[in-house]
Amino acid sequence: DNGIVIFFIFYDDSARLWATGDAVGGEEENFLRQIVRRFEHHKHLIWCIAEEYEEAFSVAHVRNVAALLRSVDKHQHIISVHKNKSLSFDEFADDDNIDTFAVQWNVTTAEELHESMVTAQRNAAGRYSLIMAEAGEFGFGGTALEKFWACAMTGSSVMALDWSFDRPDAPSDEDLEICGNLVCFFESTNFDEMTPHDELGIEATKYVLAAPGIGYIAYTSRLGGTIGLKIMSEGMYALTWFDPVTGNSLTQDPVHIPAGEQQWNRPNEFNGPVALYVCASK
Repeated sequence: DNGIVIFFIFYDDSARLWATGDAVGGEEENFLRQIVRRFEHHKHLIWCIAEEYEEAFSVAHVRNVAALLRSVDKHQHIISVHKNKSLSFDEFADDDNIDTFAVQWNVTTAEELHESMVTAQRNAAGRYSLIMAEAGEFGFGGTALEKFWACAMTGSSVMALDWSFDRPDAPSDEDLEICGNLVCFFESTNFDEMTPHDELGIEATKYVLAAPGIGYIAYTSRLGGTIGLKIMSEGMYALTWFDPVTGNSLTQDPVHIPAGEQQWNRPNEFNGPVALYVCASK
């Protein structure tokens, strides 16, 4: 009810209980069927067949498990597979039963994460969706915020694998609010129609998602400075400014935008990291 998504992993790293080659044997089939029946009633759920699947399973075995899950699950949840450090998912790209690539890419900075997921999105070419599932430590506070937005600004979902609530350095309420703010913002946009277009950003703009002529999301982590976009199409647009830390937003609608390069001064109350959603006015 709170919008939390369960990322359900059947097999952890190297885990394999039945040596049945490419086939799904009777015991494994029963195991998978029982788990699906137990948990499929949860609406916000993603099945992940295995973490680092190559350590235990062939491509054919993973495909057969996916086919079984698809046939058993009455609610047709998303089915995902995780790989060990790769940005390519070509071995499953043509499989109608596998929807999402759970990416592992252990790099240190937000900028490296962003560049990696841009590459992964180009490799996907719309054939499957992406979750940044494992990227080393995300940290907390501003560090985590930058990494979350770096991934989200490629059109990818993202989670912090190292966050745990059973240890002293657990995420704070403020950390969780950062996640909630990101979700609320992106769900208010048409980001699912956009692809990475960082080349359109100017001035303080760091990352850009866009469906050119229809909608744009520009993000900056800089304090102050104008937000700018190249090659805008003339028209009436709505501009929504969003504060990733507080969740505050301000919408200006309608705004006439001429063709070509445009820059906007951020409202006075938006002095830190900021996202700007520009979409055709209704």
